[in-house]
Amino acid sequence: MIQHGYKVWFNGAVVTETEARVSASSRAAMYGDGCFETLLAASGKFVCWQEHIDRLHAGMEYLGIQGNSSLEPAALKKSVVRLLEINRLESIDSRVRIQVWRSGISGMGEPLEHEATAHISVKPAMADREPLRLIVAKTRRVPAAALDTRYKLSNYLNYIIAGQEAIAKDADDALMLTVSGKVSESSVANIFWLKNGVVYTPSLQCDPLHGITRMLTIRHLRSNGRDVVEGEFIPSDLEGADAVWVCNSVRIWQPVSYIGKMDFTVSAAEFRSMRDKFITYLDSIKT
Repeated sequence: MIQHGYKVWFNGAVVTETEARVSASSRAAMYGDGCFETLLAASGKFVCWQEHIDRLHAGMEYLGIQGNSSLEPAALKKSVVRLLEINRLESIDSRVRIQVWRSGISGMGEPLEHEATAHISVKPAMADREPLRLIVAKTRRVPAAALDTRYKLSNYLNYIIAGQEAIAKDADDALMLTVSGKVSESSVANIFWLKNGVVYTPSLQCDPLHGITRMLTIRHLRSNGRDVVEGEFIPSDLEGADAVWVCNSVRIWQPVSYIGKMDFTVSAAEFRSMRDKFITYLDSIKT
């Protein structure tokens, strides 16, 4: 159930969730014409703030949406910090979502407006570390050649349909494959696995989101002498893995207990040690 009562930032004003309204004829409601970022605020500090805002602005440029002074990095950060304080979330881990839509109500094939409508919400981050159960989705990832995977674009139907497949089978998430059957990502996160001391993850050629936590994971592991292989894999390549996990900016690293008919050991000491070191690393780069 969605909990109401938190204040949000909407086009420069702090209002209640019910006061932040978008027209039913808006580009946001009709087409999901926008982009967003989700990041973790930890006791008033952020992991990779600049990287998230850079990706948001790059997504806006990709869509042809023009920002304004309130969407500049320093102004956005000030607004998020204020919103956390207003909602009394400044001292705990919180989930921050910055959403940008194209203004206007033009239809398909009509000239588009370029101004932005923006919304920021903050909620407590749920510290869910329980192992996840995944299915292999029938729904395939939209290829990057069709829709750029460098950005978090608002129309998430591809992921939503895969997620519904998981729910229908009483699973927590869905492993998504490329149109050619290669492992890509889950419906909400990038995926990694540890096998014989080597860490594997699908390459960016396999159409996953260019995740910021994915990038940090690879950078951290390699800087600590761990072999990380980015490549093309099929689901059976995960068989016999010592540990499997998914990662995103809020979940950080969350273990996977099974995918389809493959079971994985989620209590692997090596994985726990790697995860603890990664969390310590994230703490060291918060700003």
